[in-house]
Amino acid sequence: MRHVLALAIACIAVFTTGGSSADLGPSTEIVVLLRDRAGRDGDLDPRPLESVELELLETAAGASLVPVRLESNGAQVLVVSGGADGARLRALLGGLRALREVVWADGVVRASQASAPPGGTLDRIILKLEDPASRDGSDAARPMPQETVRELSRVAGVPLFFERPVSGGAYALRLFQKMPDASVTAIARRLADSRSVSYAEPTVRGRFQTLPNDPLYEDQWPLLDGPGAIGAPHAWKRTLGSSDIVVAILDSGIRPEHPDLRGRLLPGYDFVSDARRSNDFDGRDADPADPGDATLSGECAIGAPASVSTWHGTHVAGTVGAATNNRIGVAGVDWKARILPVRVGAKCGIDPIDLVDAIRWAAGAVALGGVIADVGAAPPTPARILNLSMEFPGSCPQSLQDAITDAVAAGALVVVAAGNAGQPAGGFHPANCYGVVAVHANDAMGAHAAYSNYGDVDVSAPGGATSMDIRRGVLSTVVRGRKAPGAPDYGFKEGTSMAAPIVAGVASLVLSVAPGLTPGDLQTLLEATSRPFPVGTGADCADSGLRGCGAGIVDASAAVAAAESVASAN
Repeated sequence: MRHVLALAIACIAVFTTGGSSADLGPSTEIVVLLRDRAGRDGDLDPRPLESVELELLETAAGASLVPVRLESNGAQVLVVSGGADGARLRALLGGLRALREVVWADGVVRASQASAPPGGTLDRIILKLEDPASRDGSDAARPMPQETVRELSRVAGVPLFFERPVSGGAYALRLFQKMPDASVTAIARRLADSRSVSYAEPTVRGRFQTLPNDPLYEDQWPLLDGPGAIGAPHAWKRTLGSSDIVVAILDSGIRPEHPDLRGRLLPGYDFVSDARRSNDFDGRDADPADPGDATLSGECAIGAPASVSTWHGTHVAGTVGAATNNRIGVAGVDWKARILPVRVGAKCGIDPIDLVDAIRWAAGAVALGGVIADVGAAPPTPARILNLSMEFPGSCPQSLQDAITDAVAAGALVVVAAGNAGQPAGGFHPANCYGVVAVHANDAMGAHAAYSNYGDVDVSAPGGATSMDIRRGVLSTVVRGRKAPGAPDYGFKEGTSMAAPIVAGVASLVLSVAPGLTPGDLQTLLEATSRPFPVGTGADCADSGLRGCGAGIVDASAAVAAAESVASAN
């Protein structure tokens, strides 16, 4: 039945995208991680593909594959003989993702486009040692032994101080002072070159992907039938969702008193470990409420302007699952799915150490990544979908890639914002990580939104464009208050942060009728049922290449209909 599903979705891809695009050339590289290579220690014993494994992959892909190299985490990089692009590449990857033996399959271009982070100052490194006993110590929430810290300081050439264990068998180490990015990158490289170190990476804070505007209530065009919308009412005739499906919102937290969110929320967690930035004046705890993320002038960096609170997570959560048909406020994409609020962002951005722990916890992947310091067990209701509406500059760090791999292996689809820099998405993570659904933003006409990152993305969804009219943004739940939370309200925002939760909501509708879909199945179905981009918009999207906006605009009705067909076939 797995191969029947792969074939069915491959056929959908051909007929909904208008056929295959032109080949890039004589070969195309893809990267595949097999399930038996995933896990905390997958990097300790990387091995080449066996002939029977290669034959299985070629059968599923329907193409000849040539192994060319092995990545440090055990992933296989292969060349597709004859090349593939556009619809053909998506169909090929869909066949691979449908295999139970595959955790994720992607195009290798994601890693090759990444750029270095901009200049600034850093003071922390995340590091994993080769020694399995050290990984066990981290997973048991034990501190790194002082003799190990001293030896790493000797290798680094600067004093290092243990800060905390990190899920996945890693540790966070702090430098004695903030230093220029280039200096910290060089220190991390010296550590990574040591035979005792699996990887060492500087930690760069991310930011949420929204362009906030003043609140104004109007109709929610992204849910309707316009050229840039998702046609949700047609999907709602088939399903309103299911309370069995959990969507985790990894964001700035939520305001639980909002009347359009009450009753939809599960007990979440606050993963912000730095009490100085938390704005609730404590570390990690079981209260994911958003206290606000307003900052003073110069608080986050020299010369940085003051900012007001965004209430970003509340807006994102409402887009996925605001209470619907309750005679107040707005509608969510999914009427019944439960929302798991996971706070990872605070003043001055998102700490990647908090993020990797939160990803594993939300997906119920703690068993794969080890005990998480300060938290422990996974939530009683792990999420099937994780929404990450955020952006970090540079290539995907190994620590983040490992956490995403653990989440996907645990059965969670990871939906991420492509980013708002108006640049190739390959230069930003998590959009350039393997195994994610990277979401491009389009406007109401289905055109490329000028702020949206583009190129190596998977699908597009309404993100809004408010420069001419605020009502062309995405309307959802917020609260009043420039600094501290005030009364519940509704407001328009634009950005890939708004597009990603629309995709997450559609994915939860799909799972409500076909709960047996794996993350790979689900990604392939969303891509295969996406609507072709309109033409004549003045900023037309393509499905690949330099103008690439993904497979198409996510179509809620087509996706649910395809899921019903898959469910009935099973």
